[in-house]
Amino acid sequence: MNLLASGRRSLLGFLLIVLVVPPTCGCGGVSESSLAEASNSVGVAEEAVSSAFEVVLEAEGVGADVSGLVVELNGAVGLLVEARVLLAVGLVDEAVEAADLAVEVAWRVRNEAAGLEFTLSARRDSLFWASVLGGAVGVPVFLVSMWFVWRWFRGFYVRRVLGLKPEVPGDVEA
Repeated sequence: MNLLASGRRSLLGFLLIVLVVPPTCGCGGVSESSLAEASNSVGVAEEAVSSAFEVVLEAEGVGADVSGLVVELNGAVGLLVEARVLLAVGLVDEAVEAADLAVEVAWRVRNEAAGLEFTLSARRDSLFWASVLGGAVGVPVFLVSMWFVWRWFRGFYVRRVLGLKPEVPGDVEA
């Protein structure tokens, strides 16, 4: 299963829930300031999850194994959806708590993915420069060694040819 497709499906589900569930509920027992604070917390969580998703995609693009990070990111999306639902039903404190947990998980995933991406990029760069250096040293060494082999072979061949004596038939008169 392609992790990119799985991540896109999760993001699509997340966006569907975000668009379907209204961010506020006209409940009379909740103050407007706490509702705005909770809505802000959910917005911050959305930004954090989105940022983490992008970094995980970049890490996957350089060849990192991000399967564990995708699972954790899906957990963050679940917490974010839970925060949106709790906010919609008027449970502001629980919504803020779920949003804060989603932010924490998203930032942890983002940092791990960035570390993986950096490590793999550094390894790829070092392999590239090792190949360039190997080629820059290897080609001249090969050419010089082939020159020495040619000189030895030419000398050996010339000595062998000059060492041959022509056969003269015995009945030829000069």
